Amino acid sequence: MKKTGAIFLVFLVAFLTACGASQRPTLVHNRSLWEAQAIQHYRFNLTVGCFCPWNALMPLTIEIKNGEIVSMVASNGGDITPYLDTFRAHATIESLFDLVDSAISKRVYKLVVQYDPKYGFPASILIDPSRMITDDETGYYVTNFEVLP
Repeated sequence: MKKTGAIFLVFLVAFLTACGASQRPTLVHNRSLWEAQAIQHYRFNLTVGCFCPWNALMPLTIEIKNGEIVSMVASNGGDITPYLDTFRAHATIESLFDLVDSAISKRVYKLVVQYDPKYGFPASILIDPSRMITDDETGYYVTNFEVLP
């Protein structure tokens, strides 16, 4: 019985490692596509979907220039101050790439990423960290992306 359990554990670890590893080349390819375009000034809408208190504020309209946040505004004009640190952590395209990279490294239970075909950025990220916890999923959705002069 112990031998069967050990064999199962070896296959499980190999499977989980392979799942994360299979997403890394896609991440690297799309990040390279994004970086090759050298976009320095852009705006997009970001929706962070979860069982969170800020749902009424979504989507945020975010403008980035030279890697810095120029503006971040809630769609309903509401006060984002209480959640500013959380929003800042995901306010650039680069930080969304980092989020995907981190989820792959942590071997989350479920990671589904869709990349923008033209620019390469993660347009949709769904992360479910643990199969054993209900309602811990978070989605990040980029819409209305535009390059600014």
